[in-house]
Amino acid sequence: MGPRYYGANATRILNGLPHVSGNTETDHATRSPFHRPAMQTLERLHSELGGQILENKTEALRLAESMRHVEAVIKMLDPTYNLRRIAVKRRQPIPWFKRGTVYRRAVDVLRTAELNLLRIDGHL
Repeated sequence: MGPRYYGANATRILNGLPHVSGNTETDHATRSPFHRPAMQTLERLHSELGGQILENKTEALRLAESMRHVEAVIKMLDPTYNLRRIAVKRRQPIPWFKRGTVYRRAVDVLRTAELNLLRIDGHL
């Protein structure tokens, strides 16, 4: 079974409604001139997100296979070892800051700097 295609119908699995691509409107005179570029951008974003879903699924399969190999080696060394005792290591958040705070503060410092910090070394 190959990887699942997440193209134009990716949203169908999220809300249970079939995704209908294409233009169903008949009144083109009232459409904003920004509609076409916005739709093209949204279509590109949709396809990129579908690609990321596929990449993450294949990466998850690769990691699961690596985990099975590690489990097999553990069983070779000690056949009685209980693999269920191994807890999954989760990412620990930094207790001092909420998620994204450090990045936002760093960007604020760069934005409000009086001289261009990137030009100090003369590289840019």
